Amino acid sequence: MWRFAGSGSAIYSGVCGYLLGVLSGVSQLINAILGGSPLQTFSARAYQNMGNSAWDIIRRLLDVILSPRTGGHCKNSFVRNAQAAKDLIK
Repeated sequence: MWRFAGSGSAIYSGVCGYLLGVLSGVSQLINAILGGSPLQTFSARAYQNMGNSAWDIIRRLLDVILSPRTGGHCKNSFVRNAQAAKDLIK
């Protein structure tokens, strides 16, 4: 099959962006069901509540599962949520 330069990566990028958006929405839904803000992902909430022993366990688990090599998934999620909030008020 012939492939045009860049066409595959654009499709891949679009699909990945869509899937990440859906997963983020699911995370926000889970967070809202568990009493958190519907505008914040569950991972960001785990980072925000750092220092609470139960949330520290959840944060460490999420970091290991979702970013096993680099860690920091929850912190990155918190930063992305904060940036999205800033973008909304511009």
